[in-house]
Amino acid sequence: MHQSMHRTGDLPAQTPVVSEERKVTVDIAGYDFSPRDLTVEAGATVTWLNRDGVPHDATEAEKSWTTETLRQGESRAIEFGLPGRYEYFCTIHPAMQARITVQ
Repeated sequence: MHQSMHRTGDLPAQTPVVSEERKVTVDIAGYDFSPRDLTVEAGATVTWLNRDGVPHDATEAEKSWTTETLRQGESRAIEFGLPGRYEYFCTIHPAMQARITVQ
């Protein structure tokens, strides 16, 4: 049970998402980020919404930004003003990893 709760196995494949929207939502569900690979334009706001029954966060690999802990149903938004590639993960469940590319 513990292993399945923390998604240590392979995650299902996801198609990378390229969005021209100014506001984009990343769902947190099933111990996974969706989309896991997101490209947005500079100035876009990305909102993480926790749909799981356990707390999660989204924290940039070098800890330059974080959503802080999100409980079920909570969300947090971050605006991405500068182009770059941002790798992030859940500090509570480090196997949960994703990236945002800002163009």
